Amino acid sequence: MEANGNNNNGNNNNDNLFLQTLIEEPKAKKIKKKHDRCVFQSVQFALAIVRNPFPASPHFGKWLAVNETKGRGWWVPGGCVERGETFQQTCHRECLEEANMQIQLKGVLKVDHSVSGDVCRMRVIYYCEPTSLQEANNFKTMADAESLEARWVSINELLVLASGNPGLRGRELLNWATYLENNGHVMPLDMFGEEGELQPIGSRSAPLPQQASQQQQQQAQQQQAQQQQAQAQQQQAQREAQQQAQREARREAQQQAQQRAQREAQQQAQRE
Repeated sequence: MEANGNNNNGNNNNDNLFLQTLIEEPKAKKIKKKHDRCVFQSVQFALAIVRNPFPASPHFGKWLAVNETKGRGWWVPGGCVERGETFQQTCHRECLEEANMQIQLKGVLKVDHSVSGDVCRMRVIYYCEPTSLQEANNFKTMADAESLEARWVSINELLVLASGNPGLRGRELLNWATYLENNGHVMPLDMFGEEGELQPIGSRSAPLPQQASQQQQQQAQQQQAQQQQAQAQQQQAQREAQQQAQREARREAQQQAQQRAQREAQQQAQRE
C-alpha cells in the first residue's frame, strides 16, 4: 500500500511539473506569410493617332499614316519610350522622326497594360493634331532611316492600303479612326500622370453633375438676358421707325397743303 502511495505521489509531482512548463512556455507568435514581390522589367510605348483639323488643308479630316521601314507596312507614328523620357515626350519625338510633324497632344484614348512572367508591356495611345496648317501640309515625303513616308489618309484610303503591299502593320489607326469618326470619347491628358500628382484645379475633366447643372442654369440665364435685350432693341427700333414714318407723313401732308394753297392762289389771280 505504501509503495502504491509513493508511486501516486510521484505521478502527481510529474503532472504538476508538466502543467507548470505549459504555463511558463511562451506562446508561439503567428508568422505572417510574406508574398514575394517581383521587380518587373517594363517595356513602354507611346502611339499617336493624328487627325488633320484644318479646313484650309487639302487633307482636312484625314488621318496620319506612316509607311514603316523593312517592309513592315503602314502604321501610326509611335515607338518605344527611351531612357529618361515620358510617354508624352516619346509621342512628340516619334511624330517628328517618322512624319516630320510637330503635334499637339489633345487627350488619351487608351492605356494598354499586359504582363507575361516578370515582363510587363505598357502602351499609351494619344489623340493628337498638328500644331499648325503649315505643319499639317509639311509631312514627310522622302524616305530615311525612321520611315519611308507619311501620308494623310481617309478610312477608305486606309482600307485600300490594307489590301495592298506591304499592307498594315497593325489595325490601330483603322480602329481608332473609326471610333473617333463615330463620336468616340477622348479622355483628358490629366487622367494620366505621375504617381502622387493631384488633379489640377480647372482641368478639362468632366464636371460634376451639380456643377454641370449650375453651368446650364447660368447659360440659360445669359441666353434669356440676351434674348430680352435683343427684343427690347428690336421694339425700340420699331418705335423709332414708326415715329420717323409719322414725321415724314406730316411733312408730306404739309407740302401737299402748301401746294394746293399755291394752286388755288394762282387760279384766283387768273380769274381776277
